[in-house]
Amino acid sequence: MIRAKGKDQLSQRFMQTIFQSKCFDRLRQQEGEKFEDFILQHVEAIQGDFCEDNLGMTELERQQLINTVNVIVNSAGSVEFNLPLKRALEINFYGNLKMMQLAQQCKQLEIFIHVSTAYVNSNQFGEIKEQIYNEQSNILNYANMVYNRAEMMSEKEKLKLFNGLPNTYTFSKHLAEQMYKQLRPSQMALSIIRPSIVGCALREPEIGWIDSYASSAAVLLNSGNGMFKFFKCNPNMQSCHIPVDMFVDQVIAISAHDANRKQFKIYHSGCSDRNPNYLFWRVLDKEVKDFWTEHKAKKRISEPKVVTTNNQINLRLMQIQCLMMARLGVKIAQKIGNDESIKQSQINLKNIEKCIFLGNILKFFTQKEWIFKSSNMTPIINNLSESDQTFLSIDVSTVDWNVFFYIYNYGIQKYLLGENIQLKISHKQSHQNIDEKYEQNKRQAKNNMYVFIGLDFTPSYISFIQMISNVNLFCSQQKIHIQK
Repeated sequence: MIRAKGKDQLSQRFMQTIFQSKCFDRLRQQEGEKFEDFILQHVEAIQGDFCEDNLGMTELERQQLINTVNVIVNSAGSVEFNLPLKRALEINFYGNLKMMQLAQQCKQLEIFIHVSTAYVNSNQFGEIKEQIYNEQSNILNYANMVYNRAEMMSEKEKLKLFNGLPNTYTFSKHLAEQMYKQLRPSQMALSIIRPSIVGCALREPEIGWIDSYASSAAVLLNSGNGMFKFFKCNPNMQSCHIPVDMFVDQVIAISAHDANRKQFKIYHSGCSDRNPNYLFWRVLDKEVKDFWTEHKAKKRISEPKVVTTNNQINLRLMQIQCLMMARLGVKIAQKIGNDESIKQSQINLKNIEKCIFLGNILKFFTQKEWIFKSSNMTPIINNLSESDQTFLSIDVSTVDWNVFFYIYNYGIQKYLLGENIQLKISHKQSHQNIDEKYEQNKRQAKNNMYVFIGLDFTPSYISFIQMISNVNLFCSQQKIHIQK
């Protein structure tokens, strides 16, 4: 489902979003001139809007989904941390409510998957179980009350309402989970998957593939290009990551496992429980500097060097010093410089302000540690057949975080900055070349029949592209039958 104004814009956005994505480079090369026809045979886009009545669909399109859809994977929503409360509820709660109302009418529905976030419980401490905490007795009444009062609330009242949650994003997603649990018909199989920090692709569709500046990618990019000079975090705490291709494989595996089970289940998708990652905050000091010094970005702002601190006073002193120097630079340029120097000094000041702003947004998450328990994933991992393991990589305990973060920096420079860079990890002690490591873990596909029936994706861009890509990658070695 794609938001668009009219069929022409729908077709245009679909072509631009899908056909031109680097995610499909390998498939594009494989199919050649038949690439577009291949995609159109497997994917059908419909016009819709999460916030409109009936999801913005025509009655004909809605009835088509009601009569034919077998699987709904819903990851639509806003990931902005600080949307106004009322707007966050309109998208992340009431938009999901409309999706649930559609699902309740679907006659052939076998599984409903809702993509949430692990941080809906970030107001808890220590181990976080795969359950809903602090559930309201009647979530619809509660959400309506909050929505009606949202614009009249003071900031103090909102903080009390959030009960320790850091922003409107986590709060609205927390309410959406409760809605799905309370409104789920007893015969519906509904599973919620909570990803932690979604990073670049480890293997599929291309090593390092990424198309979003969000979250940790923004930290690595701005550290590597020299914008970040300081960052508040606790380097002794772990950060919970999941490669995007592994997350999407988990969605596919959960969909197959839970279909028709008539149950409500929650899954965490991250590494903190199965393969703790204590590297991320530490790599900012050395590994990021080493990588971006060796692979210098074309539009680098300055030498990559980041000072990490967990001391608020030290952080504030560094912020004040950088701001003073940047503002002084602007004044000097305005007095004795030319137009180019004035422009550059203003850009430098704006970059410092962006750095401080981003650090303030993320500081809640960079100073705390959560262990997201993932016991519900264990039977799915253990019961995955040998042939399915050929295509689906769902066990995060197999990830080498040294290799992953090297790939992450590589992917940012190649796919986000669009620079020509060769993947080399020979200087990383005890690690093989990534291509060799991939080939060693890849198993020869068996000639099986896979059936994907009525997949309806209402996605965030990364999940949509990666999921469709995974389905299509089967085609070169498998006989696939797809029913609409």
